[in-house]
Amino acid sequence: MLTPHKRPIIRNLGRIEKKIEERLVRIPDKAVISASETGREVGMEVLSKMTTLATAAFGIAAAFAWNSAIQAIFDSYYPAAKDSISAKVMYAMVLTSVAVLVTMWLGGLAERKAKKA
Repeated sequence: MLTPHKRPIIRNLGRIEKKIEERLVRIPDKAVISASETGREVGMEVLSKMTTLATAAFGIAAAFAWNSAIQAIFDSYYPAAKDSISAKVMYAMVLTSVAVLVTMWLGGLAERKAKKA
C-alpha cells in the first residue's frame, strides 16, 4: 500500500511520462531522415577519399615499375657506365624529358576532350 507521501510522487511520474510521450511523438521525421542522410554523406566522403588514396597508391606503384623498366633499358644500352655519375645524370635527364613530353601530351589530350564536352 502506498503511503500518503508517495502518492504525489506517483502522480508526478505519470505526468512526466505523458510529457515524454508527447515530446517523442513531436520529434519530426526530418530529424531522423537528416541523420541518415548525414551518415550516407559521410560514407560517400569516405569512399571518395579511399578511391583517391588507392588511385595515388597505384600511380606510385606504376611509377616505380616504369622506373625499373626504363633503368633496365638504359642499362642495356650503357652497361659499362651503370654506376657512373655521368650515366645517372644522363638517365635523370632522359627520364625528365620523357616525363615532360608525356605530361604535355596528356595535357593537350585533356584540353581537346574538354573542348568537345
